Amino acid sequence: MFTTEGIKTYNNFKITEMMSKKLKYYGGQGYEYSKEIGKFEVKAKDNKTFGKLSEAKRYYESLNEEKSIWDVTTIPKLIECHTY
Repeated sequence: MFTTEGIKTYNNFKITEMMSKKLKYYGGQGYEYSKEIGKFEVKAKDNKTFGKLSEAKRYYESLNEEKSIWDVTTIPKLIECHTY
C-alpha cells in the first residue's frame, strides 16, 4: 500500500540533496547588452518583475536556488541562468 510518508521522505531527500549541490552557470547573453531602464524578470521559486536592471540583478544575486534573469523589454532575452 502507498503512503504519504514515503512522499515526505522523498521530498525531504530531494530538498536536502539540492541544498547541498552548488549552483552552476548555465548561460545567457550577459548584462552588458541590456539598458538600465526596461522590463526585467527574475524567475525562480517566486517570479518578480523589475523596471531597472540594477534592482533585478541585486535580487537575482541574492537568491540561492535555480534562477534565471530575463530582459523582456522587447523580445525576451536570457541574461543569465544558474541551475543545479
